[in-house]
Formats: sequence, C-alpha cells, structure tokens
Amino acid sequence: MRGTKKARYAEYTGKKMWLVEHPQFGKCRACAPSSEAAVVAAAEAWGTKWTRLDFYTVCTVCPA
Repeated sequence: MRGTKKARYAEYTGKKMWLVEHPQFGKCRACAPSSEAAVVAAAEAWGTKWTRLDFYTVCTVCPA
C-alpha cells in the first residue's frame, strides 16, 4: 500500500499482519501477534504513545 507506514511489534517473527488506521496519523501495516500488539507497534512507528486515550479509542484494526 502506497503511503502506508510499516511497523513490527518488538521482535515478532510471525506472519500475522494488521492494518491500523487512525484519523490523525493515517494507516500503518503492522506485523504483530495480535490486534492489540499492532496498535502498540503502530503508535511507535508514528512516534506517539499508545496509552493516550485519544489515540487508542479512535484506532481501527483489521487483518491485512
């Protein structure tokens, strides 16, 4: 996907891919073991904290 950031959760080596979307930051394709971990990886790629209430409450995550 053009213009989509890429992220990887910690040292995850599996093949599960997730598409994380955020209205402010855009899209991020994350390689992570779960959808929750994908949000963490995307937040790191965007340079923000996933624990911010205004961050994770508006994220949408689906399998990529």
